[in-house]
Amino acid sequence: MFLGFLKRKTLKKIVNKDLPKVNTSSKNKVKTVGLLIDGTRFVHIDKLVEELVGFGLEKKNIKVLVYLDKKSKDTTWSYFRLKDISLTKKTTHMGREVKAFENEPFDLLVNYYHQKQIALTYLGIQLKADFKVGFASEEKQINDLVIDLPLLDYQLFAKELYKYLKLFNKL
Repeated sequence: MFLGFLKRKTLKKIVNKDLPKVNTSSKNKVKTVGLLIDGTRFVHIDKLVEELVGFGLEKKNIKVLVYLDKKSKDTTWSYFRLKDISLTKKTTHMGREVKAFENEPFDLLVNYYHQKQIALTYLGIQLKADFKVGFASEEKQINDLVIDLPLLDYQLFAKELYKYLKLFNKL
């Protein structure tokens, strides 16, 4: 309990220090997509992925990483928990899929979490992406595009995302 509190506090300091360094602006078209999702509040991951496939993206080019509070046996996606993050900016205890997600350079990273989660914010900063999209939250500096919608309305989020990606000539 206390160690979790201490880890969150330390991660918050790291995030605040790294926020000014975040600068992603590229004119590349979107081919690879990374989804960083808060699995504690959002469960329609398959449906969100199908919405992105509807953009004309290939399903094999969409990678998903889900944050969970507790270990879950019924998840089909790669997941991580707070204890999987070490304070030396490296992830530990993670499988090959999660390490591959961390090292993958994405054309688009979708930070799909609404409430402030320090573990998700930390990874959102660390992940390599040309263009980052997320919800209007306290860390607006992380994302290049911020969409202010309810978390559970993934269909409207996908429509808005598609509209802006077309407008920015990313699709």
